Amino acid sequence: MNLHSAFSFSRIFANRLGRIIGRMQFRGKGRLTHCMGKMVSWFVPEADCHPVPGARVIVSLNDRVERLMWTGCYEPELVALLIIGKCSIRA
Repeated sequence: MNLHSAFSFSRIFANRLGRIIGRMQFRGKGRLTHCMGKMVSWFVPEADCHPVPGARVIVSLNDRVERLMWTGCYEPELVALLIIGKCSIRA
C-alpha cells in the first residue's frame, strides 16, 4: 500500500468533514468538533479551513482553538472582519 496516497486521502476526508460540519448549526457543535478533531488528528495532523470564500487556512487538529476554526465555531466576529477586508494576517 502506498503510504502517500493513504495520507492524502485522510487529508481530503478531514477537509471535507470540516466543510460539511461548518455549514451546519446545532447545539453541541463545539463538543462534536473536539471529539471529531481528536480522532481525525490520529490520521492527519492538519486540515484546511475556509473562513471566507477564496481564503484557505491550514489548521492543526491537535490544537483546541484551531479545531474550532476548522468547523467554523471560533469567533464569528473575527470572520466578519475577514469578510469586509479590514484585517491583514501575517505568518
